[in-house]
Amino acid sequence: DEAAPRVEFHLLSRASDDPARDESDGPEASSPEVIELESTEREARLVARRLRQLHEHGHRVWNRERNRFEPVEYRDMVVLLRGLSTRAEAFAKAFHQAGVPLHAERAGFLNALEVTDLLNLLRLLDNPLQDLPLLAVLRSPLAGFSAEELVQVRLAEPRQLLWIALRKLHSRGRATEAPASLWHKADWFLQRWEAWRQIIRQSSLSDCLEAALAETHYEALLRAGERGPARGANVRRLVDLARRFDPFQRQGLFRFLRFIEEQQEAEVRHEPAASASENAVRLLTIHQSKGLEFPVVVLAGLGNAFNFRDLHGD
Repeated sequence: DEAAPRVEFHLLSRASDDPARDESDGPEASSPEVIELESTEREARLVARRLRQLHEHGHRVWNRERNRFEPVEYRDMVVLLRGLSTRAEAFAKAFHQAGVPLHAERAGFLNALEVTDLLNLLRLLDNPLQDLPLLAVLRSPLAGFSAEELVQVRLAEPRQLLWIALRKLHSRGRATEAPASLWHKADWFLQRWEAWRQIIRQSSLSDCLEAALAETHYEALLRAGERGPARGANVRRLVDLARRFDPFQRQGLFRFLRFIEEQQEAEVRHEPAASASENAVRLLTIHQSKGLEFPVVVLAGLGNAFNFRDLHGD
């Protein structure tokens, strides 16, 4: 009976169709990947603002349990997508910037950036002669090297493994052409690496992770940033997983890392730890929403082409 519409349709032009787009952005700015990312970010911002408006204006929805209309809460809202893998992070950032709480199952617990940082550190403690884990750890807040400083490390030994280059830069002492701050970072990290490796040998895997988190203030840094409670919960979940593995310490760090790889290869779903706040918008796939009902539903990502890849199989 109300004049207010029950269905809204919002149309956004593609980034490539934007007449205000600057030609000086370069050809890479118009690539399909960049256009899709920009379109997703713009859509996520629009959705976040619209849901915040509904919440602030007290949009009324039917409460079945109390048999009456009540002002909408964020828990009454859901955003549905066909797939989350490439879009969930954009929605999470846009909702955080808009001040709208969002519970998003982004890429699985083991693929969260904060978990990947710690797993790379464990890989490095198991075997430092691995360039990719070493680069990831040095660039992360665990070590805090800048991109320019990583270039200086590589220049110390251009043809050898990065670990050898880092060792060579450190062994040259402060009399190198590299900035003194870089030598201090390398010195601190190499000392901590030795100490953490000793903890694993003499104590347990979980003790090593706790020591690394305390000495780098990594967990505190996560909790102070975007989606802090959820990211901190993911770190705690990894520590708990390591603690459950502690009784099998004799099998070594390598066995734990192999266990993690097997979980990832088998695509075992360790969902990201839920945020402490339950009053949040849910971000789900259409498939995950089967059997659920929400008073306010956003069906997003309708501008993307269908995926017909399965039709070409045997």
